[in-house]
Amino acid sequence: LSAARSEVDDKLAVAYAVKEHNGVNTVYYLKYAEFQNDTWTVETVDDSVSCGSYCSLAFDSEGKPAIAYYEIRSHTGYMLQNLKYARLVNDGWQKEQIAQSGDIGKYNNLWFDAGDRAHICTYSATQEEIILYQE
Repeated sequence: LSAARSEVDDKLAVAYAVKEHNGVNTVYYLKYAEFQNDTWTVETVDDSVSCGSYCSLAFDSEGKPAIAYYEIRSHTGYMLQNLKYARLVNDGWQKEQIAQSGDIGKYNNLWFDAGDRAHICTYSATQEEIILYQE
């Protein structure tokens, strides 16, 4: 679970992984929820693979949310263990793999600098080190 507040419109939001059993495997999906007008609005960000743990939510200078998170495995059970990044663009989530070398994407921390560039600090279990990615 990761919570953040947008300074643009004072919006409170959370990103989190939902755990389910699909009949074969335990899978995780990345969700995003906003709190406005005393109501939570929830949407699925990524359900293409089992993912969403170690998520970190941040807002850019325009108040658009972005999430760094861990991609665990495919729905068929193939291990992936990658760092992923999702950003709300218009009305949809644009998703991409940031790193896919070894087991990387745990303990993420996402933030935006003054130039609105995303920075992700993450942990690589394969290399046993902290790595910083910049947009």
